[in-house]
Amino acid sequence: MLFTLLSLFAAYHIAGRIKALFFSDHGVDKKFPTITTPVPSLSIPSAILPKRPSWNLFGLCYSWANKLHMYDNAPLKTIVMRSWAYGNSFIFTRNVPVFRQVLAVGSPFHKPDLKDLNFMGLNVVTAEGDFWKRHRRITAPSFNQKTYRNVWETTASVYHDMIKNEGWQSVKQTNTVKVNLITHKLALFIIAIVGFGLPMRWIEEERDSRGRLSLQKMIFDVSSFILARSRVPKLLYALGNPLLNRINEAYETFETFMREQIKVREVELEKVRSTPSATEDDIADAIGDVFGRLVSARIGEGKLSMSDEEIIGNCFIFVFAGHETTANTLAATLAMLSVNQDVQETTYQSIINAIGNREPSFEDYDALQDVLACFYEGLRMFPAAYLMTRQPKADTVLNFPRADDPTVVEPVHVKKDTVIVLDFVAMFYDPQEFPEPYEFKPSRWTRGAAPAAGSSLNQTQADEVSASASANALDGFMGFSIGPRTCLGHKFAKIEAVAFLTHLLREWRVEPVLNDGENITEWKARVLEPSFGITMALGDVPLRFIRR
Repeated sequence: MLFTLLSLFAAYHIAGRIKALFFSDHGVDKKFPTITTPVPSLSIPSAILPKRPSWNLFGLCYSWANKLHMYDNAPLKTIVMRSWAYGNSFIFTRNVPVFRQVLAVGSPFHKPDLKDLNFMGLNVVTAEGDFWKRHRRITAPSFNQKTYRNVWETTASVYHDMIKNEGWQSVKQTNTVKVNLITHKLALFIIAIVGFGLPMRWIEEERDSRGRLSLQKMIFDVSSFILARSRVPKLLYALGNPLLNRINEAYETFETFMREQIKVREVELEKVRSTPSATEDDIADAIGDVFGRLVSARIGEGKLSMSDEEIIGNCFIFVFAGHETTANTLAATLAMLSVNQDVQETTYQSIINAIGNREPSFEDYDALQDVLACFYEGLRMFPAAYLMTRQPKADTVLNFPRADDPTVVEPVHVKKDTVIVLDFVAMFYDPQEFPEPYEFKPSRWTRGAAPAAGSSLNQTQADEVSASASANALDGFMGFSIGPRTCLGHKFAKIEAVAFLTHLLREWRVEPVLNDGENITEWKARVLEPSFGITMALGDVPLRFIRR
């Protein structure tokens, strides 16, 4: 009897998969080229499978591993990804005009439920509709010129602190530097100091005198185990597994720490607000950073109030997004500069031409476009946010320009809830958009660029990423997304990156550290293979700094 039931269930499942694979329209009225994988490319099994391209050619890294030929037979730069085993199909595209339609103001497309970034509390990244508007209205004013100046000055201070504490003040060259560790620490310090007003020390024990995890250790673990924390059932944490114990301690410490900080900042704000002589400027100074605005919203009432859970959710997303993406991209940028010495020398000369022998300052930012271009190129080649999913709230139409003739546009009807995957990896390696995509060429971002009209430091977020500019222009760069959901902290990240790279490259030449008998090509094959989770990231990047 049991065998009969299992056989019927198997037959029913197989019949369903045959229908889904061969008789489904996949949510669109256009027949796109189809790729079939063992399990859905965006699924729990694909997330827990080994994430390196050399091991796994059907999981999260499928697009990276197959970026050279994945869209070869796709005249609309779009394909269907489906699974033999189970699940719905996904529409993958690298068509830039389609990106712009999906991400435009008023677009019918919305984010799917991002459980992996929502479990600490609703936040500005995961919220939709009116909830998102409220979160953005609370947090966006913190990203202003005063904050950006603080980012530059804090980055410079942390850089000098790094040189001192690493013992590099008087050396002609360093030993092997694991650059990804340096950039993660730097980025963590900047978001902690500028975003939350927290004191940080370059050298810090993993635990304090009370045995509690240090801020550095806590945040590194919180950022490293997001998928595990969001997906592993809570009951399993009681089994005593060492790794789960470590994850649990990090997240519980983070939540306790943030609740303590909320109370401290709330007392400070209430004290200022209750002072009879306090002016609006006094209150604004007390609010100051992103964290201050979140706590101020908790004290407030009405539409712009915010719960403790929402504050913690936003703190979690700002700490993760604010340091993970920048750190990974800086490591990738330095790796590529190390194996492209001609580009590194050109960038160094542009720094000297811009600032001479004096200390670089915040006001130099616009004159350092070549440095920003290096950061852009690092992010293009190793996009931290490598895939982006959207679903239409209702049936809609997308217009697809053809690859062979972009003046010919084919309308495609897309059904409600069909998952569209914006494939940033494939888009950034599309030779039509980025000629010689495998070459590290920062000059592609500045070639033909007109001098800026006025200072970009005074521009608003909306002014900086143009929805109409070329995807390979400085003002059209899509690495931080485009449209109303453009990353709030993109200017924060760019100023931090330019400040750090400028200080580093003006004093040091960066070169790769090769294993015995290894050449540059072999080093690149070993080091420049990313791993995939919530973000794309390189592992250890062994470099050496040689004083100029």
